[in-house]
Amino acid sequence: MQLILVKSKNKILLKDLEKVFWDKKNYSLPIYQDVKDLLLFLKSNKNLIIGIFSKGNKRHQKQKINSLKEIFEEENIHIFLEKKDKLAFILKKYENNQLYFVDDSLMILREVKITDKNACTIWIKRKKRYEPIDSLPDFSPDKTIKNLKELRKIIN
Repeated sequence: MQLILVKSKNKILLKDLEKVFWDKKNYSLPIYQDVKDLLLFLKSNKNLIIGIFSKGNKRHQKQKINSLKEIFEEENIHIFLEKKDKLAFILKKYENNQLYFVDDSLMILREVKITDKNACTIWIKRKKRYEPIDSLPDFSPDKTIKNLKELRKIIN
C-alpha cells in the first residue's frame, strides 16, 4: 500500500487517515482465495495444528489475518519483525510433531531444516520474482509448489 500526501487547503487529520488505513474492509483483500480454501480444508483435519509465522508490523499482520480468525488458535499465530530471529523459539514449540513448514523464502526454509532436520520444508514459488534455487547451494527444500492447493497431496 502506498500513501500519498498532498498539501491542500482542506485539513486532513491524521486520525482520519489512520481510520481509513486500519479499516477492516481493506484487509480482506490481501488473502489469496486458495489460501483460505486450503486452510478451511486443513482445519477440518483434527490431527493438524495450523499455525502462521509472519514477518512485519504486528497490528498490520493481525488485521490481514483477521479474515481467517476462525482457522487459527491465538497461540499458533506468530508475528515478528524478523522471522529468522525467532525461528528456533517457534520451532521448539512444535518439536514433538511432524512439521510442514511452507515459506517463499529459501533462507528461512534452510534455517528451519538446520534447526529441525525432520521438518518437511516446502518452498512456495508464488512471487513473480523469487530467489533462484541455486542461491543457496547447500540447501534444497523437500518440496516445491506453485500454489497452496498442492499441499493437500503432500500432507495426506
